[in-house]
Amino acid sequence: MDKTQPHTILYMLVLLFKTSVFRLKRIKTMLQSISFLSGVKGVFFLLLVFFSAQIQAQTYPVQIIPQVSSPPPVYLSEYTNTTNSTDPIKAQLLLTDLLVTNRQVRLKLYIEGNGIQAQSKDVVVGAQPLFLDGGIPLQLGSIDLAPYFEFQNLQGISAGAYANELPEGLFQFCFEVYDVLSGNVISNKSCTNVLLFLNDPPFLNLPTNHINLEANNPQNILFHWTPRHINVSNVEYEFSLVEIWDNVMDPQAVFVSSQIFYQTTTRNTTLLYGLAEPQLIEGKRYAWRVQAKAINGVDQIGLFKNKGYSEIFSFTYQGNCAAPTALRVADVTSKTATFNWQGTIEHTQYKIEYRKSVDANGNSGNANSNHWFDDITDREELVVIDLEPNTTYQYRVGGFCMDGTLTYTTPLTFTTMEADTEAYYNCGIAPNINISNTIELEKLQNGDVIKAGDFNVKIKETSGSGSFTGKGYTTVGFLKNIKIALIFTDIKVNTDYQLLSGEIKTVYDPTWNNILDIDTVIDEVEDIVDVFTGDDHTDLDVNYDIASEEAIVVTNRQIVITDTNGETHTYDYDEGDTYTISANGNEYSIDANGEVTQTGTAADGGKATAANTSGISDTGSHNTENPSVNSIEKSGVRITYGTYNYTKYGLDKADNSYEKEKYKQVKIEGGNSYYPIHKAVTDGDTDVFYADILNNNTTTIKTDELIFKTVSGKKIDAVKDGANRYKITVKGTNFYHNQEAIVTYKDKEGKQHVLSSFFIHHIKKHPNINVQVVLVNGATDISGLEDKLNKIYNPAGVPIVVGNTQTLTISKADWDI
Repeated sequence: MDKTQPHTILYMLVLLFKTSVFRLKRIKTMLQSISFLSGVKGVFFLLLVFFSAQIQAQTYPVQIIPQVSSPPPVYLSEYTNTTNSTDPIKAQLLLTDLLVTNRQVRLKLYIEGNGIQAQSKDVVVGAQPLFLDGGIPLQLGSIDLAPYFEFQNLQGISAGAYANELPEGLFQFCFEVYDVLSGNVISNKSCTNVLLFLNDPPFLNLPTNHINLEANNPQNILFHWTPRHINVSNVEYEFSLVEIWDNVMDPQAVFVSSQIFYQTTTRNTTLLYGLAEPQLIEGKRYAWRVQAKAINGVDQIGLFKNKGYSEIFSFTYQGNCAAPTALRVADVTSKTATFNWQGTIEHTQYKIEYRKSVDANGNSGNANSNHWFDDITDREELVVIDLEPNTTYQYRVGGFCMDGTLTYTTPLTFTTMEADTEAYYNCGIAPNINISNTIELEKLQNGDVIKAGDFNVKIKETSGSGSFTGKGYTTVGFLKNIKIALIFTDIKVNTDYQLLSGEIKTVYDPTWNNILDIDTVIDEVEDIVDVFTGDDHTDLDVNYDIASEEAIVVTNRQIVITDTNGETHTYDYDEGDTYTISANGNEYSIDANGEVTQTGTAADGGKATAANTSGISDTGSHNTENPSVNSIEKSGVRITYGTYNYTKYGLDKADNSYEKEKYKQVKIEGGNSYYPIHKAVTDGDTDVFYADILNNNTTTIKTDELIFKTVSGKKIDAVKDGANRYKITVKGTNFYHNQEAIVTYKDKEGKQHVLSSFFIHHIKKHPNINVQVVLVNGATDISGLEDKLNKIYNPAGVPIVVGNTQTLTISKADWDI
């Protein structure tokens, strides 16, 4: 080395410093080897100090820079797609130590934002080994990073959240690099910001939903939809058409399971379905939808809500079948009406439909959501016997032609009469029936109505000629027109449809199956005598995820739920009943009108089970009849409940011998026990109460971290209201059911432990009860009577209104003794 070239040595050291190659001990050795340059010792000393400070600041030897393409996909599953021509996510790794080669590393992924805190597991199934060489960047694309986004390799995110689109807002995708041999982190946590915006799927226009399309020759149908995206410039649409074989079920429920009849992709918002497309069959029903797809190059990226799927429309492709004419209604009473019409020679059968003309929301016409009731007959007349008094109905009749096509008349309306006393029968008093017509009817068919005494009997099944055997039903006015099933054997009927001979009777059935609308009977009884419980409400606890309330479809007799995997699940549905569906903590309610609403979101940990929560029994049903909490461990925490002065509805504690005998107890380790409180709230309203926390175990249990939820996993709104008090807000949904709720804490392993339980009772809010006070013969009025009555009845959802006091004087001579 040339001793006269100190600047050359200095330049070499600066290069070494810039590349951060040598460790401190190597630089010291180098400086010692050239220490003979006494003229530059001061320079070397300064360099050494400066170099040492820089080495201390350089904490990690690996740099990682992630990058997400724009616009970013909104589904995590899109990041697992390895067939895209462009990478939705990339990362570059650089090992800065030039002397190290073939260093094996692994990655850790973090997804953070908008309530989601997910990260990859320590062992990522399918991830390829990664090796770094000093100074040589390693470029990673979708093929390398896809396994880190797979659901099986993520923790901290539910299957439902993974399957659905990420919520709108700002997210961060972060990576860390770990050394495989030592397990130590060797990089900073490096993040890239991801701003997600979800677009609405298309809106379907033509053909309108549930329309009857007239078949044309040649075939010529125009489909049209309206786009609703904002931040996507390159969109194509997948049009799908299916044939619906089941004419009873809602097309929404069977579309996914139906075979595709025709499918194509277009960039236009219209599609002309003509001669070149498969020919539709007259009389068949079809359903269609459109999926919007955001395109980046040749790849599809998820930028739409509901994966870009529109709602589902359906139509009937009908042949040239004329509708019946001269439709009219006659002989209208408070609960019966006779429909007449004129058919054609092409008609094989007729379908009569009727419904209340105005729904619960005040909608009429096409906006009317009321269910159509129907009957089918091959006659040109039909009698209906189960109408409601003083009610306006919409009705229409359709004619079936040979090809199965059904064509309806234009709907008309009529109004039933006021209820009269003749509709209410007196038990034990025989009616005066005079029958002069003895000409026997040759044929009785389904849908006919015969007169048996002063009861109308609707025929549902019949066999025989001249002498008939079968089944039917009648309605009973004094029981709100409930339908009671009947049977008959070898009866004879005259041409005026009057019973001539034989017996029509009910059959005793301990299960009440002979009452066709038993729920109506139960509803009537419950409305009178029951506030807290009732059989007209059903709780459905399902073990799969539901994306949204749109995935729940209510039809005439079924509830059809499509889970996040696309599978459908069907449950019985009784019109007018209410249902609460719990799906891993998310809660959905179906009201008496069949409307579906999401009424709750999942709490921390979701549904409480014996596996994830100490104190829970899997044999319980989460209600007062069969609680899931029956014994808990001793925790050192005591929780007491109470009401504010503005709490509206009752909070019941077991404070008398009767309640202690009837109410369920919860055992505590050590022989103690407590009775859960019972909190009432009316349907559609909210109420508050409080929980005071006495914590003698602050080492293990943090009062600020308590979890309030139902056993089925629904989050309960509970906020701190002071140092040791929580304010709890409950909302009433679908009266006549109760829910078991719990307060838990989470240990270091993530398992929850029950500290306390209580019950939420959803009760019916009754209309005002008007009370009239009459003071007889100078009796003294009761001061503040309305307030006193409401103090008793308001907590149960029954408001009392006391009218003006009246007085009455009756002499002893007028008393009826």
